[in-house]
Amino acid sequence: MASQKAFGIHYHIPSEKRQATIVEEPFHDLLEPTLENMQRLYGEYDGDVILFGHHHPVHLFQDEKKRYVNPGALGVARDELARFAILSDGENGMQIDVRAVPYDKRTFLKKMERYEVPQRDVMFRLFY
Repeated sequence: MASQKAFGIHYHIPSEKRQATIVEEPFHDLLEPTLENMQRLYGEYDGDVILFGHHHPVHLFQDEKKRYVNPGALGVARDELARFAILSDGENGMQIDVRAVPYDKRTFLKKMERYEVPQRDVMFRLFY
């Protein structure tokens, strides 16, 4: 099998917002997790596997050309699991293994307060 290419991006940013800062909300509005929406957001990106985030649920979609993977939140979630994906080169192309491991959520939340993480009040309201 020919070599496959992975492309990673936090989330789709429309071209007219690519110079915006994070406080200006440069990211495309979150769309329902469907194959059609993944194709619309990421179909033109250069990669066989498109890795993205920003939206916290796990997404795994595939069409005839690409796989679209969001492993989920790495700890910023209502439960006490940190989600991630491992990519490896296999005989049939790139293998994707989505995993979750427990973490100490209380320590994490205390550090968010101590280090005054920007927009932490919004994150607390949405995810905790």
